[in-house]
Amino acid sequence: MADALQSLSLDAQQAASMATAVNGDFVARHARSQHVLREGDALLCFTAITGG
Repeated sequence: MADALQSLSLDAQQAASMATAVNGDFVARHARSQHVLREGDALLCFTAITGG
């Protein structure tokens, strides 16, 4: 997963503020380097949006 995220060319602030999920399951920032993506996995990257 870390390699896939690195290929997005995000800066440090973007990467730190982004949340990730694989197949609908949240993957914590500290667990990304150990999470292995498999064929067919859906990786979702998103940032929180605030407002009123």
